[in-house]
Amino acid sequence: MKSKFISILSNISGEIKLIEDLYNKLVKNYSVENRYYHCLEHINTMLMDLDSIWKSYSTSEFLSNTSSWKDLDKDNIFRNLYLATWFHDAVYNPSSNSNEIDSADFAACQLQSLKFPEKQIKIICELILSTISHRPIFNNEICKIFLDLDLAILGKDSDIYNKYSKNIRKEYGYVQQKDYTEKRIEILSNFLKRDKLFYTTEFQELYEAQARKNMNLEIQELSLV
Repeated sequence: MKSKFISILSNISGEIKLIEDLYNKLVKNYSVENRYYHCLEHINTMLMDLDSIWKSYSTSEFLSNTSSWKDLDKDNIFRNLYLATWFHDAVYNPSSNSNEIDSADFAACQLQSLKFPEKQIKIICELILSTISHRPIFNNEICKIFLDLDLAILGKDSDIYNKYSKNIRKEYGYVQQKDYTEKRIEILSNFLKRDKLFYTTEFQELYEAQARKNMNLEIQELSLV
């Protein structure tokens, strides 16, 4: 992970020592003891899904004509998705309502110190902020890809999903079971009310059916607690 992180950022910034320091900061943040799900494993899984899904996009024209990013080449777009993935949970406290905003602020501060292009910092921050509601805050394929990457865990095999749901519960260990059950069922039910959980055809084909099965089973199990 480290070598790729340094390689991707060094294409923009020559500050190798600062890039290494940033990588170490992120690893430290994601390695805090109470991060059972929002940890390095989550980031690595998203990055692997990004590498896999990008193959189908890198050879096609997928940018919307209305996209404010249409002047960026695919390498820059991939870089923005990659960095948004790394930064989107950089600040995480289960009891906080400002994790996404704080993570976006952290990303902006760190990338500005590397003299990263302001336009691309803005894009990365917008991607991070879109995870507040998990709905695209602008209508283009890039934001949809990013949101699908973040929610792909919902459609993984049942054993992976079960591990994820248990780890989420651990992160909210301070919440009483009754309150947790009610809120978790509400969140899952709201996702299930969507016509489609995932925004892109690729993720729908890969994960939609399994995600609905996983969440319905979790709701059933929570209802018995």
